[in-house]
Amino acid sequence: MIDKNKLAFNAFWWENLQSEDSIMEVVDILARLGYKGVEWKETCFSTEECIEKKLKSAVKISNEAGLEVPAAVILRSFSDPSSAQKSVEEVGRFIHYCAEAGITKVNLPSGGPLPKQKISDDWWAPALYPASKAWDTLQSSLEILSSIACDCGVFLVLESVAGHLVHDYFTTSELLRKVDSLNLCITMDPSHYQLYSNDVPWVIRQFGKEKIKHVHLKDVIGRPGEIGEDFIFPLLGEGAIDWNGFFGALDEIEYEGYLSVEFESWKYMNDILNNNAIEAARISLQAANALIDRYNSKLNRGGC
Repeated sequence: MIDKNKLAFNAFWWENLQSEDSIMEVVDILARLGYKGVEWKETCFSTEECIEKKLKSAVKISNEAGLEVPAAVILRSFSDPSSAQKSVEEVGRFIHYCAEAGITKVNLPSGGPLPKQKISDDWWAPALYPASKAWDTLQSSLEILSSIACDCGVFLVLESVAGHLVHDYFTTSELLRKVDSLNLCITMDPSHYQLYSNDVPWVIRQFGKEKIKHVHLKDVIGRPGEIGEDFIFPLLGEGAIDWNGFFGALDEIEYEGYLSVEFESWKYMNDILNNNAIEAARISLQAANALIDRYNSKLNRGGC
């Protein structure tokens, strides 16, 4: 059975929250809608100088309203040698801030591939991606961050992202092979695996609860390429994800963590919702509850 009391919302639509009152307003909205958790993102707050204090306040305010904070998000690239050191320093500090605030999971991506380069001056020679340089940089970056996370009692929950160096089951598996750390785990966002035609329930069973420490709920339709042209993240239930299979696999591995809804239907948000984050959270919860009810109902009848 999937527990609807473990539904959270990724609050990235709210940015530059300057005060405790503004944080409390977001928390109260999500609590009234019926969410039981909130996933904060670095950009929800203002500058790095105050983010340590803001994270502590956000956790305190969330908990007082009955909401857990299952993870915090920070986006940096760890595959580009020109920026990796700065990214590692910033994320290293963010890990410490999360640990001090009581947040035990930090969600982050790998970063994209490096631009193609000519390996020969011959006009007919193809330009190639310098994969070894990108992978070596990513590996060394995450080895450092995994060590920091271990010292802080925090899990890094890396998310495979379309177009990034780590984007599907096979690239995720390669990363976990290269960086063999108990504190480097993953966020299971089915949309990115589905986009690359991975068998999502099978992927979940391969990684198991030893590596899947956090889950995002997001749908997808299309093929790898440009968002809006080749693929979109539609409303939950409107895409290609087999949600019964997805929930069934999570049940099979006995995942007991939070399911954090990510609303990334960008055109719908702009054209229909007029960038109303409250309405996005409301319809997302309605859809998530319906999908979970359908799965649990079939499970009770001996299906799925």
